Amino acid sequence: MFARIFISLLTSALIVVSTYHNVFAVSGEICDNGTDDDGDGLIDLNDPDCECLTTPISHIPNPSFEEITCCPSGNSQLHCAGTWIQASEATTDYYHRCGYFMREQFPVPLPIPDGDAYIGFRNGYFSRDNSNNNPEYNPANNSGGSSGNNSGNNSDGSSGSPFGKSNPSWKEYTGACLLAPLEAGNQYTIEFYIGFVSQQISPPMNVVLYGTTDCDNLPFGLGNREFGCPTNGSGWQALGQVHVNGNRNWKQYKITTTPRSNITAIAIGPDCPVLDLDVNPYYFLDHLILADSKLFAPDIEEIGHPCQPDFSITASERKNASYQWYRDGIAISGAVERELKINGREGNYQVQMRLDSNCVLSEPYSYIVPVLENEIRIVVCPGETLVFGDLVLSQSGYYSHVFQSQYDCDSIVDLELVILEEKVDSAKEYFFEGETYQVGPYRFGSPGTANLTLTSSLGCDSLVHLTLEEYSLNVPNAFSPNGDGVNDYFTVYGREDFIVIRAMRIFDRWGNRVYEQKNDEPFRWDGTGSGGALDSGTYAYTLDLILHDGKRKMIQGDVTLLR
Repeated sequence: MFARIFISLLTSALIVVSTYHNVFAVSGEICDNGTDDDGDGLIDLNDPDCECLTTPISHIPNPSFEEITCCPSGNSQLHCAGTWIQASEATTDYYHRCGYFMREQFPVPLPIPDGDAYIGFRNGYFSRDNSNNNPEYNPANNSGGSSGNNSGNNSDGSSGSPFGKSNPSWKEYTGACLLAPLEAGNQYTIEFYIGFVSQQISPPMNVVLYGTTDCDNLPFGLGNREFGCPTNGSGWQALGQVHVNGNRNWKQYKITTTPRSNITAIAIGPDCPVLDLDVNPYYFLDHLILADSKLFAPDIEEIGHPCQPDFSITASERKNASYQWYRDGIAISGAVERELKINGREGNYQVQMRLDSNCVLSEPYSYIVPVLENEIRIVVCPGETLVFGDLVLSQSGYYSHVFQSQYDCDSIVDLELVILEEKVDSAKEYFFEGETYQVGPYRFGSPGTANLTLTSSLGCDSLVHLTLEEYSLNVPNAFSPNGDGVNDYFTVYGREDFIVIRAMRIFDRWGNRVYEQKNDEPFRWDGTGSGGALDSGTYAYTLDLILHDGKRKMIQGDVTLLR
């Protein structure tokens, strides 16, 4: 069987090689000279005669799960995808637009990478509830863990359904017998897409490509849904792995391997270590291309900044390969090295690589000279000007200019210029008698008016007409609480709109607090303490004030109580 399949693949490869030779040696269109040789108005790669592989033929049959033997109607039906083998006893899920396409609790990111089908798999099963509260558990078909078999024993020896347990070894894999073996010592690459439900349900993980020398090793772990990864048994080896990470999207990854022995079957899925999670991890898989590494199209990478004169692009290095670069499908004369200097010419660049008798073509690299755009607003002082490119601006308005960035890119700057008007501001301030009022470099010790030149927050000269007044505040130095209606209380006198008393504290000559008043009206002391009327004498006070301008001030002094 394998000999027949291998001959079939070899025949397909020979057909591709033959087509390649016809295109570049026999047909009317020569595909690397930048000329319309056959007169059909199409040059080089733009001519259908100049076909070249962009995706190699995969050693994996049915690489995108498109060929079907039946339409899936629920979970655990990978058998509907022709040629694919359910590799593990813990079963993967098959989805196809012809029937069962999306799972409600694990919605697939759309669009899917290729065609109408894909598969889903787990990296452990962590449900601990087999009641109706568990959306994964369905006693009718027991398909919540992706397995449709309700018989058999659990790994702990108990019988019945394992769905109410936490099974970190419940790892699901898909596998295939290859169309032709991977030969020992030769380098192969597998490219595939992994889909992620969300960061919580699809946390970062390692995807591993496993291989075996005998197709009879598929499936593995029969009868034990907690068998885990293939290498927990015999006959399997890990060929390579890649770390994957995403969120509600599909990402393409690749694994490159050089097998130690001929590999006739593969399995792909999670790595071996078990996890301890609060959710069931779930992922999707699609479009698996496994082939000789040299058959994959080269990648194109940038060298330098796209605006710099020496900017260039380079193709993946392949031993003994030859290269030809194209711009917009037309061959660039003499561009036959791995690296190509762009020289500022915009277009879609591709590189064609020839290795042995194979022709592969890269995906297009689009080069457009970057143009940087920026909007700024600048405020300048009255009477000043602004140099903007080759302009000297003295009026407010909107201006645009093209500059050269540090990487020689065009940088378009749209400017809103605001030139302030010269004006005089008026200000009225207050201070206490005996204090000094300071503003900028100016100091004042008495009320009055003055014209000041200050520096604003923008660095401009600011003309201010200042009126300075003293706070209207009077604190008596004595009072006589004898009930005669004259000077019976100690308080602060002043205009109500100038001052608010927050707290008043009175102390005797030994420092004992004899009176305190907070947040209560009116703020005044009648000469009493907690024990009644206090004796005549001198008492200290502190007053916590809020001034009319919001400033807070603490005043202290002495007052004499007269009986």
